Amino acid sequence: MGNQSTIGSQSIIQSLSHAWDSVKANAWLFAGFTFIYLLISSILSLIPFLGSAASLFSFIFSASVFSALNVYDRNRKLDFNEFFSWSPKFGRLFLGNLLLTVLVVIMLIPFAFILIAILGISFFTELASNPENIEGLFVGSTILILVLAILLFVIVVSIALFAYPYIIQFTDLSYTEALNYSFKIGRNNIGQVVLFAFVAVGLSILGLILCGVGLLFTIPIIIATQYYFLHDMISDDEPEETKWDFMQQTPE
Repeated sequence: MGNQSTIGSQSIIQSLSHAWDSVKANAWLFAGFTFIYLLISSILSLIPFLGSAASLFSFIFSASVFSALNVYDRNRKLDFNEFFSWSPKFGRLFLGNLLLTVLVVIMLIPFAFILIAILGISFFTELASNPENIEGLFVGSTILILVLAILLFVIVVSIALFAYPYIIQFTDLSYTEALNYSFKIGRNNIGQVVLFAFVAVGLSILGLILCGVGLLFTIPIIIATQYYFLHDMISDDEPEETKWDFMQQTPE
């Protein structure tokens, strides 16, 4: 990819509008795929060990919705089998997401040590200032620090990795280049990524209000919003004939 500094002028609201149009035009296909995916995921989660292992394949949902939208934008029509048109790149997507999982776990290790140190300092501080009520104070401060630390970690990681799934699916960048590019996009579009989070929460609540059935439609809209935001942002100035078409088995 020639240009890795693209900031883009697309907004989440514009992307949401585009996502609504595309999902609405194929509402039953997106709802049907979402239902099947959620059903299979629920069944697997009930099976010991297998449920945890299946989480490594959670990328399938977003990859499938991305693929379906890519096909629909090209042909203005969509068949159910197009949700699986990402399959030629299964190895790349699986390894990319496995690397991401390992990276997050590694990041959590020093984070855990820092958290333990903070809790230790908090404990002795409270002990010195109020030894009679140490248990209540320690539990309260521990919960508060845990919540704030986890929230901060989730926010930072989510912003940094917002574009990563799209990049490894639709570009020929290496995993490390994809991580770096995703970080740059997140850093340069913090406001839009935060707005996306609010949109996602709002749509999820709306889906739940509609007896939960609405999630079959709102979840694809959330993923589609992410897709169009990144699709309209990430430019590739390589010659057309050298681009890797993810619909093909191998790079040209």
